[in-house]
Amino acid sequence: MFAWSLPAWVRTAFSGFMAVDVPAVPSQLPADTRVYAVGDIHGESLALDRMMEAIALDIEQSETVNTNILVLLGDYIDRGRDSRGVIDRLLEIKNGSTEPRFLLGNHEQSLLRFLSDPHDAADWLSFGGLSTADSYGVRLPPPQNSVDLEIFCDALDDAIPTSHRDFLQSLEHFVVLGDYVFVHAGIRPRLAMSDQRIDDLLWIREPFLAARHFEGRCVVHGHTIESDPVVLPHRIGLDTGAYASGVLSAVRLEGTDVRVLQVTTRP
Repeated sequence: MFAWSLPAWVRTAFSGFMAVDVPAVPSQLPADTRVYAVGDIHGESLALDRMMEAIALDIEQSETVNTNILVLLGDYIDRGRDSRGVIDRLLEIKNGSTEPRFLLGNHEQSLLRFLSDPHDAADWLSFGGLSTADSYGVRLPPPQNSVDLEIFCDALDDAIPTSHRDFLQSLEHFVVLGDYVFVHAGIRPRLAMSDQRIDDLLWIREPFLAARHFEGRCVVHGHTIESDPVVLPHRIGLDTGAYASGVLSAVRLEGTDVRVLQVTTRP
């Protein structure tokens, strides 16, 4: 635990980064490397701002390492009120003091599919797309027919800045660092990473969640909402439903050390 004073929005239940006991043989990172992985943001720009401030404080108060890597696990958009603001902030993070790695989530995939073929991906509007469109200033009624759908898509296509589109199209499918695999939803057990299907990486729940090991890897993921982060020897789940709960969760990994942080936007 750190002695420095934490802002009130850092959840007192965790008092900053809380060490987590991990049974069995812990996973490891390369020497002199620290990783911060952040769960699903879903349009909650204030939560993202607070998490970045908390991570910056931790870096300032921790021993210096050669490399601080920041992994964002995807689902930056939809459901919350400020998807555009979240992407703006992520673009600013690219020029920060950490080495950022941005993963593709199923919601970013769905937006890109909608822009490419709104008829094939119209269901995106029903699970968060309308809030994202609203954040870009597209406030048309929900489409009722194919003509409405094309009008809606064209308006959104025009509203999204080129820098945002380039960012969304550049997102990675997974990142491997040491014994850790970072991915949005999870992986299909018993398959090598090179054999994983993109839709599994972005959408899978079972059989991933029921698996008990991944051939010596620990998978850090979001996508499946839990009331608190899930920290197990073989997987760490960080989606705590920020858009509904106001709580955004992250994990700090260094050597074999595992610590959890949560920030909140609610009183």
